[in-house]
Amino acid sequence: MSTKVFTKKIRRKENRRYDENPGLKIKMKQHMLLAIDTSGSVSDSELKEFMGEIHHIYKTGVDITMIQCDTSIRSIEPYKGNNEIKVQGRGGRVKCASLYSDVQ
Repeated sequence: MSTKVFTKKIRRKENRRYDENPGLKIKMKQHMLLAIDTSGSVSDSELKEFMGEIHHIYKTGVDITMIQCDTSIRSIEPYKGNNEIKVQGRGGRVKCASLYSDVQ
């Protein structure tokens, strides 16, 4: 998980150093990289549960990048809040150990 910092100048908050300048509002935004097992051993109902949990995390304000993998990485794409995604793969056994070497 990583964090981005956004600043915005606002007039409602006073600047502590300079009276005539606007204050700053600082907002932290988190980014999360999630891997989804799309191998054949995962049922459609389990994939729907995965997507439900990912959607709840997204609603809290976290930017999410999803990785779909079965025997290899099939797709890396940002999650935009839609609960239905096109599942790629559905092949053999998952090799999550290769995931770490492919991403780095």
